[in-house]
Amino acid sequence: MSFVLTYIRTYVSSLLDRSHVRPYVLTYYRSFIRSLVLSFVPTSILTFVRSFIRTFFCLFDRSFVRRIVRSFVLRTFVLLFVSGIFHSYLCTFVLSSVRTFVSSFHRSYVRIYVFSFVISIFKTSAPTFVLAFVRSIVRSFVRSYIRNNVGTFFRLFVRPEVRSFARSYI
Repeated sequence: MSFVLTYIRTYVSSLLDRSHVRPYVLTYYRSFIRSLVLSFVPTSILTFVRSFIRTFFCLFDRSFVRRIVRSFVLRTFVLLFVSGIFHSYLCTFVLSSVRTFVSSFHRSYVRIYVFSFVISIFKTSAPTFVLAFVRSIVRSFVRSYIRNNVGTFFRLFVRPEVRSFARSYI
């Protein structure tokens, strides 16, 4: 399925290079995508979602709805921008900074390169839900470590009143 969509996307983008064909191709492309969505998703579900959205938006005034839509579009744009464009640059920057940081303590560069290689292989081959599961496990482990060691964790870096607030918050 992804191969077919990739082929359609490249074919349409090659057609879009010709400016006199652009409006017609866009119209057909939109109708094709709409027909794909309608063929995969039952019409009753689409009708239910459409009526739910209309009812939900009728409950609030227009300024509130505009703010919701604007924040959603802005968050989506920022998320796509950061994850789509700067994803590889960010991973390269993080891995190189980890390499530099650890190599200042340990002189064996081989361990760091193996570590970054394993991370890149795991990142490209593992599905998203596996990464989310691992991330939640690591997050819970870090939170429990911080809860158990709040005093030693914040002793050197944070003022005493902020430390007490952090203890009560965590």
